[in-house]
Amino acid sequence: MHLACRCGKAWRWPDGAQFEDTACPDCNSPLTPVDAPAPPGELPFAADVRVLLEQKRALRDEMRVRDMTIRRLRLQVAALKAELESKKDRGTDLRRIQESPAFGGPMALPDDRVF
Repeated sequence: MHLACRCGKAWRWPDGAQFEDTACPDCNSPLTPVDAPAPPGELPFAADVRVLLEQKRALRDEMRVRDMTIRRLRLQVAALKAELESKKDRGTDLRRIQESPAFGGPMALPDDRVF
């Protein structure tokens, strides 16, 4: 019978011998048969901690960038909403603004209808 540990080491164990109370001498985690599924919440393989930490840092950095982008866009949306409300309060004709040369004139649909 072959037993394995979370740290990646494996041992040969006599068949029929008790191994349930046996722990790894290096990491002190319980030994499990190689063919047995991993216990819930544990990885079924020995994971390199440095790789996992690097992946965690990369994901954290990506989340920070996305969070800052969302915050910046929310501020822009709030500013545009406030500008729209102020133009509505002043009674500015929004159709006239849309037809101005800054917007490229009135927009035409494919069948030459103007909206």
